[in-house]
Amino acid sequence: MMRWLINLTLTKFRSSIRTKLAIIFTLLIAIISAFIVFYFPLRLEQQSLKSIVAKAQSIAEMTAFSISPALHFDDVTTIEEAFASARQNDDVLYIVVLDTTGRVVASFNSQLAIKANYLDTESNEHVSVDGNIYRAATPIILNGKKIGSLYLGLSLAELKNEISQSRTAVASISLLIFILGMATVIGFSTVITKPLSQIAQTAVRVAKGDLTQRADVSTIDEVGDLAGSFNRMIENIEGRTRQLQSEIEQREKAETVIREQAALLNITKDAIIVCDLDYRIMFWNKGAEQLYGWTDKEVIGQDIPSLFRSQKNGPLAEARKHLLENGGWKGEIQYVNKAGAAIIVESRWAFVRDPDGNPKSVLITDTDVTEKKKLEAQFLRAQRMQ
Repeated sequence: MMRWLINLTLTKFRSSIRTKLAIIFTLLIAIISAFIVFYFPLRLEQQSLKSIVAKAQSIAEMTAFSISPALHFDDVTTIEEAFASARQNDDVLYIVVLDTTGRVVASFNSQLAIKANYLDTESNEHVSVDGNIYRAATPIILNGKKIGSLYLGLSLAELKNEISQSRTAVASISLLIFILGMATVIGFSTVITKPLSQIAQTAVRVAKGDLTQRADVSTIDEVGDLAGSFNRMIENIEGRTRQLQSEIEQREKAETVIREQAALLNITKDAIIVCDLDYRIMFWNKGAEQLYGWTDKEVIGQDIPSLFRSQKNGPLAEARKHLLENGGWKGEIQYVNKAGAAIIVESRWAFVRDPDGNPKSVLITDTDVTEKKKLEAQFLRAQRMQ
């Protein structure tokens, strides 16, 4: 297309070389400027939308994870407290939680959610009709089972504002490039032919995605200013791209750490149990399942004393009292497992605290020492016989 325009210009116009050069370079710069105006804002919009999608999905998944036990117990107060944490992000416009029957369990700004037709995410239409809300949806999973769904709306106002500003800035820079290029070609066509060609070539390579390219700023004139402005624009786009890539990498690393930690909890042979402050079981790892015989589905929601049929004033009561007074406890407890066998464990209790230092749950780690105790008893009997 460009070659056809150049050939048409050279054959149809019988003017001076300067005029021909001015027309040719004016056309070239105009095309590059138009390409920049349409390409870079579109690229920025795509990258920004990816960031919004990652942000919305991250908030939705974290909120769904935090409220899954509360939804299981229909604890609306705890769910709304989790909403308050999510709403610390000013871009969150609404949150709706449904159970598996489709009943609304809890919501924030439900009228806006209904107006935004939040259920449309089921058909992968994530952006609202007016283009102002990104609608995310995620299942609420507890113990590998879906117990509900969470719908979240994230404002796209900031994104649209950034895109508008970007279009204005790119259009201004493109217009500046066009004006300076045309004026320079007309005034100094012979001198600046090579620098302008270099700028044009750089712009084409950058437009293809090579953001490492820079225009040569070798002259102290309009061409140098043009090259400098062009380089600054590319540096800004490159910086924004690196920032988005860094955010994505950090999120992927965080997800990897969570997966590794979960795998480690299930690999260990020790029983690891997490309870709420009323000692109702929230987490039950594979080690606990192997030691005591109950699966996590059988014990989640039960309280520790009832599960092990402990007396009110027995060892568990002493452990709870010591935990409240000292923030931790370590000792031996004899339990009866699902099969009715007595098991002696070395138990360690500690509080799991929130960022403000307040207890939010209890972590219990039990190590089976039954065989060890039997061997010690046999050793003592042998000593007494000797």
